Amino acid sequence: MNSQTRPLVELLAEESTGLLIATLRARPSTAPEIKSAIGASQQTIAHALELLEAYGLVGSTPDKPAKTGRPSRVWSLCAEEDLLAFERACDQLKAALLRRQLAEYDDQT
Repeated sequence: MNSQTRPLVELLAEESTGLLIATLRARPSTAPEIKSAIGASQQTIAHALELLEAYGLVGSTPDKPAKTGRPSRVWSLCAEEDLLAFERACDQLKAALLRRQLAEYDDQT
């Protein structure tokens, strides 16, 4: 794994990122809506969205203009196929590790 992909893999391995992605799979959402859905801190969500956007996995569009302050952004998934491929690869890796552990256990008995 190279130094450029490591932060993304670490981010995707976090439970809060998985919940964030599941929320966006259900429907595009603002950061406050994501926070309410998954219970993570605003800082955690902002960091995850920033990294996921940098890797092209999510994108945002301005929400209707706010009366005060910055307008909200509506976040959505951009690379569903890439995320599904990553999840399949993780599932295959988990299965391979489990088979290896079972084989090692069988060798010990």
